[in-house]
Amino acid sequence: MKKLFFTVVILLTVFNLSYSQVITVSNATNTPGQFSNLQTAIDSASPGDTIYVHGANYTTITVNKTLTFIGPGNNIQGQFTTMAWLPLIYLDNVVPTTTASGSKFIGLHIGYIAKKSSEQFQIDNITIERCRISTSLSSHVLGDNWIIRNNLFYWSGTGGSLELNNYNNILIANNIFHAPAGTFQIKLSNKSSVLITNNLFTGHYENSSQFQNISNATFSNNIFFGKSPQGVTSSIFEKNITYGNLSSNALPYGNNVGINNLVNMDPLFTLVAIDNLKYLFDYAFNYQLMATSPGKNAGTDGTDIGIFGGPFPMPLFNNLTLDGAPKLPQIYYMHIQNNVIDQNTPINVTVKARKRD
Repeated sequence: MKKLFFTVVILLTVFNLSYSQVITVSNATNTPGQFSNLQTAIDSASPGDTIYVHGANYTTITVNKTLTFIGPGNNIQGQFTTMAWLPLIYLDNVVPTTTASGSKFIGLHIGYIAKKSSEQFQIDNITIERCRISTSLSSHVLGDNWIIRNNLFYWSGTGGSLELNNYNNILIANNIFHAPAGTFQIKLSNKSSVLITNNLFTGHYENSSQFQNISNATFSNNIFFGKSPQGVTSSIFEKNITYGNLSSNALPYGNNVGINNLVNMDPLFTLVAIDNLKYLFDYAFNYQLMATSPGKNAGTDGTDIGIFGGPFPMPLFNNLTLDGAPKLPQIYYMHIQNNVIDQNTPINVTVKARKRD
């Protein structure tokens, strides 16, 4: 009799044909991939490749070519629940041959994003999607045409920021920004091509303003739940909701302009919690709007104000749970029924998978 050890890479190898190659990475011994070291996989990849990153803890990586990274999500449901943790992602270019421009980061748990060197270059056309970003350090937009959507920014330390650095065509849509302690700010932009739409900003009542040195931007269909929209000049606010933080929740204010904002009005989420003026976050909360909510079908496009309306409605697992899973079929349960088998004996395996939108 011979005991057989069976391993599996959780993410199915289902990919868009536009990607030239799919590479799997896992440093978990019981679920191996083609590579155990993520940086080695990056160095071995060609521009245009996709790298599936198995749920595990990794070290700092440097990306200097166009790649797509897909992790399992940021709140995985099922038998396999470990996120793919990347403490720091450096974006770089190798003049004149390759650059990280055009890369995508999906379903990962990221500490922060920064430029590799002090040289003057741009990293354009980056997509950050369905990720959790959570350290007290600053993530940097490093070029034009960035899309930041369907993410959870969760700062649990003394501060943190998303620095836009005055680049053009930045879309920040359908994200949750939560700072339970200290502050978190989106800052440093003077471009009229910046659109901040359908986000939820929530956190402790006593924290400072949500923005710093932002001008000429457009803010639409956002909900400020215990957070202040202060820190903005010469910008447009349209159809946003503020609630809590009574001393600084007016819209518009200063030299900003805008119409149809709902000031100090409860958005009527389906399920949330407020503890002594501290606006909490939990994956178990339901931020969908009740039928009687003032934000229901009240956005600029006729959809809901907040994260479930607008251009990229926040995806949910079973229409209830935020999980950040990528748009791929995923195995969420596997059971090998054989304990010990002879050589050439069939293995009986039960596998359950699900489609994600």
